[in-house]
Amino acid sequence: MGKPKKIDGRIRNGQNPNSIAALRAHKAPNFVPGVCPNPGGRPKKVMTDALSELMEESFPNDKEKRQWKRIIAEGIARKAAKGDASAFNAVADRVEGKVTQHFAGPDDGGIPVKMSLTELDEQLSNLIRQLAAR
Repeated sequence: MGKPKKIDGRIRNGQNPNSIAALRAHKAPNFVPGVCPNPGGRPKKVMTDALSELMEESFPNDKEKRQWKRIIAEGIARKAAKGDASAFNAVADRVEGKVTQHFAGPDDGGIPVKMSLTELDEQLSNLIRQLAAR
């Protein structure tokens, strides 16, 4: 029996082509259960590694033999001193850390946007306890 024909986005027997049953019936032919399709894992950070390496090297033709990272840092600092807002923000974020934004939570308390998995787990546990106590 061949693959059913679609009519107006539906399979002829009335089943939605995106339903779980339809998707299971038409598995990808190359998929083999238990075999990892990407055994090498995520691609390596090639660009990050190359830039990290470059930052440690001496800047070409620099009389003081400063590294790339020093030249770039001084350039950003100069732009910030001249009033460039994005350069100032870059310096401030690196030196003082990014400002955490807060949203109003229960009883107008703040809930940090960034939190670790441990903090998230604690928050969820507290909410579950509060709901159970009602």
